[in-house]
Amino acid sequence: MDAQEQVWFADGVLAIAVCKVVFESTDVVELSLSPGDRVLITRENVGEGWLEGMKVGGDTIGLFPQAYVEILKRPDKAPEAAVATSQDAEPVKFSSTNPFACEDSRTNSPLADEENVMARAALIMKDMQADAAGGAPAAVADPRRASISSGEWSVGPTILPGAKWKRQSEPFEVTIFKAENRGTKFAGIKQFTVFRVTDTRTNVTVDRRFKHFTWLHEQLCRIYPHFLIPPLPGKQVSGRFEDEFVERRRRALERFLDRVAKHPVLGSSAVLLHFLTADDHKNWKAGKRLSEQIPVVSETIDVKQGEHVDAVEILARTSTFMEWLSKRLAGWHDAGEGLSASFHALADAFQKMGLALMQFSGPTAGQPEYSEWWDGGRAAGEFAGVLMSLSRFGSGIERIALMIREHQEQQSITLLEFLKHYSELAKALPAFPRSRKSGGEKPPSSPRPRMPSTAGADDNDTSDDLKEQILLAELRYFHERLIQDFQSLIHEFIQEQIEFHRKAAETWESLVPDFEGLLDVPQ
Repeated sequence: MDAQEQVWFADGVLAIAVCKVVFESTDVVELSLSPGDRVLITRENVGEGWLEGMKVGGDTIGLFPQAYVEILKRPDKAPEAAVATSQDAEPVKFSSTNPFACEDSRTNSPLADEENVMARAALIMKDMQADAAGGAPAAVADPRRASISSGEWSVGPTILPGAKWKRQSEPFEVTIFKAENRGTKFAGIKQFTVFRVTDTRTNVTVDRRFKHFTWLHEQLCRIYPHFLIPPLPGKQVSGRFEDEFVERRRRALERFLDRVAKHPVLGSSAVLLHFLTADDHKNWKAGKRLSEQIPVVSETIDVKQGEHVDAVEILARTSTFMEWLSKRLAGWHDAGEGLSASFHALADAFQKMGLALMQFSGPTAGQPEYSEWWDGGRAAGEFAGVLMSLSRFGSGIERIALMIREHQEQQSITLLEFLKHYSELAKALPAFPRSRKSGGEKPPSSPRPRMPSTAGADDNDTSDDLKEQILLAELRYFHERLIQDFQSLIHEFIQEQIEFHRKAAETWESLVPDFEGLLDVPQ
């Protein structure tokens, strides 16, 4: 194996192949190949006989049929260690900072890693649920025997009377920062942005790419059909490494994680726990395989019956309300954009005025020689002082212009991004039935509320009544969270206005002394 191949394999290339038959791509996600092309394979579990990879010397990753290429070389594998018997097995040691990290001297096999990940996840989930219930942390009798199929990952969600989720874990916060350096693979051919994600409960920090967020979103949609899974920000082909775009995406991803972490059910999800704690490639791969085996939760939901409500009627009225709310949000967003544009224009106008005033004095003013010629020149220098004051006044106005610009940018984050987020949430809500027949009975052919974008593979196994209960619980949580978020938004918006006008007033006041003496000049 030459040095270049070692670099490729170290960067995650699974195999090197050569194309045998011409393959013409018919889609933007496919990779065209010609006989003799050497291909670096980056993913083999695509499915249905397809692989993912990129041509040597190319910069585009795409899909192609496995039958069209021949594998030439794979990375050298170290001999597998012998598995110890149960009599001489040593206990598994877990990391104090990363719940999924482990040290197990029994074996280096991936199976053992998966067992450790499952065991630790089971213990953590039980502790989280016990904390939420106000009880003592539970224990697994034998952590090595914990498994997804045994139900050790989590207790099924409960819907309380009144269509309210029973909280499975306390809400928590997640922070995201952009890593200083951009990530690279394949000897620098492929670049990507790395985000540093920190769970504030444990202070564990992990590095995540956008594809990891996409995986988390897909798993949440699969495991929790008919739940309102917050959407991810859209992808962008050009300009995706520009600072402004990266920062905007960081804020959007942080809002996504914040909404998941604070949800009474999603916040205790094992896939979220894995996303927040797997701090190296080995732990990530092991937990990822297990997470993808977690079954859909729908049939494990325990519904506590309370006062009977007509779910179809409630969902129909909710549909009408959400349409009205979406229009109001859109109008608010448009008005906010108009306000932002006005502030931007005001900042430009103030900056232009400031620059004009600064031309009254200073090295770039180009002022001809002039002084007071009357009264024997006894008033010499007064006019020059006024010109200097005008120049300082212009400098102050430039500071005001900068404040207005910064205020406009902050308002765009506080107000416009919030409204965009809620508009996207409203779009992710299900298509509700709009009406019901007279007589108080459900029409046999009335469409059931669904979340097509979040339906899991086993969605058809969920009863219609249970779907309605899930939707009602989700809508109640959405409503309660909306009230909190709107109150927080308006409070923050008002505080920003107060702070902006306070700083502006202080700057204006600092400019007054230069001109107070002129009030005593004889008329």
